[in-house]
Amino acid sequence: MSDRTCPPEWENGTCRYGRSRLAVRGPLRRLHRPYIAFLGGSEVFGRFVSHPVPDLVEQALGIDCINLAAPNAGIDSFVDDVSLLSVAAGAELAVVQVMGAHTLSNRFYKVHRRRNDRVTAISEQMRQAFPGVEAIDHHFTRHLLRDAAAADPQTFPVLVEEMRAAWTSRMATLIERLDVPVLLLWMADHDPGTGQGDSDACDPLFVDRAMLDALSQSVVGVVEVVPGAAARADRSGMVFPTDQALAAARLPSPAMHADAAAALVPVLRGLLEGRSVAP
Repeated sequence: MSDRTCPPEWENGTCRYGRSRLAVRGPLRRLHRPYIAFLGGSEVFGRFVSHPVPDLVEQALGIDCINLAAPNAGIDSFVDDVSLLSVAAGAELAVVQVMGAHTLSNRFYKVHRRRNDRVTAISEQMRQAFPGVEAIDHHFTRHLLRDAAAADPQTFPVLVEEMRAAWTSRMATLIERLDVPVLLLWMADHDPGTGQGDSDACDPLFVDRAMLDALSQSVVGVVEVVPGAAARADRSGMVFPTDQALAAARLPSPAMHADAAAALVPVLRGLLEGRSVAP
């Protein structure tokens, strides 16, 4: 760990592709085919990590891996981004991180188009279901959901089901628009079948195995990476400013990225061979 007061150079090393306004992991890469596109949030972006999972997969397979992930991104960050969809469409495969169901607009609230962790508005339906909960008091989705659950625990499951339905629909749309074979990456500290996704502390929030199964006919597979206790405890190699220690503790360490790459590499190698692509 680090007590640096300034982020390292690579932490600020974001870039943009085409006309996209989403700042993704840099440096800007030349798109020489063949390549694999990675889409995701803070985990795949590799916040506080010098070599995130796309870098490690690239090293192992010898094929370019374009990191299109962004901090605090969700499905809504990508589903209407024509430039990033075009980059992904040129790939042999797209690896899409399973991101939380709370980071997308639904009938109860709307999120920022790029920073999907931020609330921009709540609907009249939200006001009626959870009186006293106002967008002006909540800049982030987790804060809004925490207060909604406290305001009316009996009604809160209705909101959860709305988020889950929106997630399933929006993921199906994203997969269709990518127009290449899609491999889902579950990168979390719990199994999708445990139900821990209902906990505010567990990402991807509110996503469970039934939701992944609903997409099974649209993707080439799901790689589940649940690091062991040793990997979760090992925070060595992470570099972050002092005031970001709590955020760093919730994100994958270099050891976790290595676990994810080790799980992805044989699956991706097999898929590439099936497409007659020689890394």
